[in-house]
Amino acid sequence: MTVDDALSLLGEEQPAAWSQREDGSWQMVFVDGRLSDPLPDHVVEALRITVINQIAGRNP
Repeated sequence: MTVDDALSLLGEEQPAAWSQREDGSWQMVFVDGRLSDPLPDHVVEALRITVINQIAGRNP
């Protein structure tokens, strides 16, 4: 999954939570119980920055 793919999911699906797997990777958890594919570390970091900027009212 690319950063753009993850940002698209974040905008369209509005994940309800994040889940860390036993291997240390992260997934998005959606309201209906679906899980995203495991997210590479660079994608997780990009999403964190994007979410923090959105909360702070800044554009990514």
